[in-house]
Amino acid sequence: MNELTDTKKYESFLNMWRTLIAVSHLDNIVSEQERELIQEFIHNAKLNEEDKEILRQDLEQRHRPDEFIGHVNYPAHLSQLHHLANILFRSDELDPKEEAYLKKILSEIETKIGIYNATTQSAEALKKMSQSEIEVKRKSAFAEIIKFFTK
Repeated sequence: MNELTDTKKYESFLNMWRTLIAVSHLDNIVSEQERELIQEFIHNAKLNEEDKEILRQDLEQRHRPDEFIGHVNYPAHLSQLHHLANILFRSDELDPKEEAYLKKILSEIETKIGIYNATTQSAEALKKMSQSEIEVKRKSAFAEIIKFFTK
């Protein structure tokens, strides 16, 4: 991987954690079980100390999850967020607000994972095609666009 890709992947990972912490604030109460679980997550996360401190501050200061979730751009991170959100929400009794948001966020994550997987599969299929096959597909797609606009 190159440095830019590594940086983007790291930022995605950090935003996954920031989203999870923001989610814990949804009901305006971070229970002791949630706090302990998050502190354990932070302690074990493969992040530098500066970013762990950001997460500790996030635990004390309320943020909206949508500030961060849009920056979680890797299917593995989305999948991990999906799993960890389930663990976190179920560490104490689900507040109705948490339950509604959990359903919403899990649905969004599942959709995003599906899109990433479809994109990845399409990219892999393109790599397997010969250059001439790609050119034929481009020309036919271009011809279809012209047909559409000239009707």
